[in-house]
Amino acid sequence: MKTTLVKKSITILIVIGGLSAPSIASASSIYSSNNSFWRKSRWVTFTKNVHVSKIKITHPSYKSYAVDSFTLKRGAHYKIDHFGSDYAWGLNSGRYTPTPKYSYIINNSGHKWFVFGKKTLDPHKLKKQSKNGYENMYVTSTRKGILYFGSPYSKKKQAVKPNTKLNLLSYGTTNNGREWYRVKTEYNKTGWVSKRSFTLARVTNHLTASLNANSTFLIGNTVPNANVSTPEQPEIKYVRADIKGNYKLPLLTSIGYYNTDSTLYVVSSAWGYQDASTEVDFVGHSY
Repeated sequence: MKTTLVKKSITILIVIGGLSAPSIASASSIYSSNNSFWRKSRWVTFTKNVHVSKIKITHPSYKSYAVDSFTLKRGAHYKIDHFGSDYAWGLNSGRYTPTPKYSYIINNSGHKWFVFGKKTLDPHKLKKQSKNGYENMYVTSTRKGILYFGSPYSKKKQAVKPNTKLNLLSYGTTNNGREWYRVKTEYNKTGWVSKRSFTLARVTNHLTASLNANSTFLIGNTVPNANVSTPEQPEIKYVRADIKGNYKLPLLTSIGYYNTDSTLYVVSSAWGYQDASTEVDFVGHSY
């Protein structure tokens, strides 16, 4: 009963106050407030920004007045009402549900600012993209794939042969929720491939290790800037290899810490690369 009174009050308010420009619609049109379709609120998606006034309802209703105004963004989903004239649209959803004291009137005229239902606008448009910095990673597929140039779903595209390696540049997501890889081919062409069709992989790592003459350091080579560590030495978390991949890892030298028949396990870890490992034999070395 309260909701009916609110709707009637708002209808009178809009007709008298002229908050919105009139739109012409026949009773048979789905956009006409006389259509029985509007006996209940309907979910819509805004195709344009929508301007809304918060109305303080008074009695008599023609003295009702706006106490606030705001804008709802294109692409938002809300329930709306269409009142007893072709002049007024109102919000009826979530925090914007009308009460006997307040209502929320949409100031947009006509009906070309929404579509019915919860829709995804511009489904093929990128809504977010990660920064570059994945040059040590690549994607590949065991099946034939598609590379889109410029943007996902672009009309300019080409087939990708199975097992082709494409260097990873960044990640992206389109408005329809599909995830993509931005990649570079061996011919330095950039484009997008679907994450559904391609598998992410890392570049192969390498690691060498040997004891120095005094058996106080492990020395060797791995990929640039990798972290090199030995699980047997929890006190020494890791050392960082230089830009050429050379490293020098100190050993714990407490008496009796290692036996001459000990084997030391060494690991190299670097972003974008597979982990690499090797073992160093202490036979023939002593402190």
